[in-house]
Amino acid sequence: MASRIISCAACTRRLRSGQHRRRVGNQSNRALLTFLEAKFQRCINVGDFLCSPCCKLYYRQDRSSPIAEPASPNPSTSAVSSHSRSDFSQPSGLSEEEPGTSSSSPELFPIPLLKAITTHAYCFVRKTKNKDLVVIPGPARSQALLERIVFVPKTNRCCPEHLVDGFFVPEALQMVEASEQDVMLSGDEVRQLFEGVSAVAKRQAKIDFDDPLALDERGYFNLTGLRKDQFDSLISCLSTLRNTKNRTGRTALALLLTKLRTGLSHEVLATIFHLPDFHAVSNAIDSARVALMKEFVPLHLGFTHISREAFIAEHTTTLARELFSPDRDAAIVVVDGTYVYIEKSHNYTFQRQAFSMHKHRCLVKPMLIVATDGYILDVTDPHLANGKNNDASILKYTWAVNEDIRAWMKPEDIFVVDRGFRDATEFLSELGFQSRMPAFLEKGASQHDAVEANESRLVTKIRWVVESANGLIKTFKFFQQVVRNTQRPPRKTDDPDDLAIARKMLQLADFPRLSVDNLRFITLGVYQLKQARSYTAEHLDEDGSYEVRVHREKEGLLRVKIQSRHVQSKAYNLWILYEATTEGAQSIKAWYCKCRTGARVVGCCAHIAAVLWYLGQARFEAFSAPAYRNAHLFLDAALLPATQSGSSD
Repeated sequence: MASRIISCAACTRRLRSGQHRRRVGNQSNRALLTFLEAKFQRCINVGDFLCSPCCKLYYRQDRSSPIAEPASPNPSTSAVSSHSRSDFSQPSGLSEEEPGTSSSSPELFPIPLLKAITTHAYCFVRKTKNKDLVVIPGPARSQALLERIVFVPKTNRCCPEHLVDGFFVPEALQMVEASEQDVMLSGDEVRQLFEGVSAVAKRQAKIDFDDPLALDERGYFNLTGLRKDQFDSLISCLSTLRNTKNRTGRTALALLLTKLRTGLSHEVLATIFHLPDFHAVSNAIDSARVALMKEFVPLHLGFTHISREAFIAEHTTTLARELFSPDRDAAIVVVDGTYVYIEKSHNYTFQRQAFSMHKHRCLVKPMLIVATDGYILDVTDPHLANGKNNDASILKYTWAVNEDIRAWMKPEDIFVVDRGFRDATEFLSELGFQSRMPAFLEKGASQHDAVEANESRLVTKIRWVVESANGLIKTFKFFQQVVRNTQRPPRKTDDPDDLAIARKMLQLADFPRLSVDNLRFITLGVYQLKQARSYTAEHLDEDGSYEVRVHREKEGLLRVKIQSRHVQSKAYNLWILYEATTEGAQSIKAWYCKCRTGARVVGCCAHIAAVLWYLGQARFEAFSAPAYRNAHLFLDAALLPATQSGSSD
């Protein structure tokens, strides 16, 4: 008959035959029993065996220190265990209490909680043995209690990959198995648990991309549009994005992506990310943008980031190849423009260029070039939106100025476009390319014939991917809504021509000076005065001259020609009669303008107000024209280079 295997009830060591061991009997030492149960997180019952080293641990430790975490007895044996504390037998030679020592221990309270298994030898998450096991840190135990209401004994250990910066990774936390038990804790331990949970909860309450516990996978995706691993991979590519006193590199990248994803204002982002003001947000976003454009974008966007052969092999669908180039390897690209709405600018020249007669709004137009599987090959810089910047002219301009596309594309390659490129099909044909576009209805026809309808369907079957790519971009709300203009007047510096300009501005010295109150008395409001600065800026020449015509015979009669803010080909003549010997608003005797509201005498139009504002006030002060700071970022397809390549070479 095989001998029974006996193990120590505290440390679980196997006790060999003949090895000195002690059995729990009817005489007890309650302090020893409480110490061992707390030390090893196990319940010791009558009839269990203890090894000699475990008993010696009790007599060697300082019994005046509080016990950290007592064991939680099983419900089925709690009564026996509680009673057995008065029937624990002491080995011979050991008294129940040593003289001069105290066996007092802190009072314990049963708290019903989900408790993880107690083990020190195995990973309590996977229940596997590993030589690199680490003890569970206090913050991780508080995290488990906060997120899953699971109590993890402090002696438990787990594999290192289950922890990141002292906290459980979400996957490991979900793998922890627990059962409902009464956890015996002292008053101090309960207080420590509350303090730990409170500290973890405070960290989770704020948005902090530097804290691995602050955001889960869903939080990363909702704010940035990226998974956590994608965000980590992206930030690892940006070596030039440095930390500053206000934010880290991770926070700067998160600010940029959150701005694009949510479209929140800088002021709101400053509050959410605990930054001083919107200037700190603006600087951080600009730093992240510069780093992305320098280190990430060139590797993933543009005609140089992927070879033509790899593009054809990896990103041309079988359907597109069979439909358009079954006998040869041709690059098939799908091209289309999209819109990004912007605010109306006070720079009237730019305002007219950015106004779309099709959408009746101010916008700019980037153009996407994608593969037939939706892979984005390139995105052009945004173009203006007036009639000279349609899809066809933008494509022609891109071909003329972009050397990379001319080197990348080869004759017989295929452009899949919509009807907006009808004026570019002949241009592409001259360069040796093929174009696929839905057919137009013949004049007077009400239906396509079968051949045209079938060919159009072949095009739309392939072309939809570019619309899908546009839709993907618009999931970032920054591109859905109207992009705000950030206007900053240029810094004023000394210029060699300032003296000559000043002398020109001081001509008509007899024109009366007008205060703001005088001007408001004439205009009967502030709207016209708000427009005056923009009208004046457009009327000034490059050298600062302001053209005013003076009547040869009638003293005090002026004529000025003001450009329309809406229509490039239209300008308005206006006349002003003033009296040099009178001061204030009474010095302006009469006015008339040929615009729609220019004949009124109850107030005046914005054109009259602009001339009065400049001659009566602005020319005596430092004047700076309203500038659209980002105007240089937008291209004008009407400004084609003088020499344009006529071949694909």
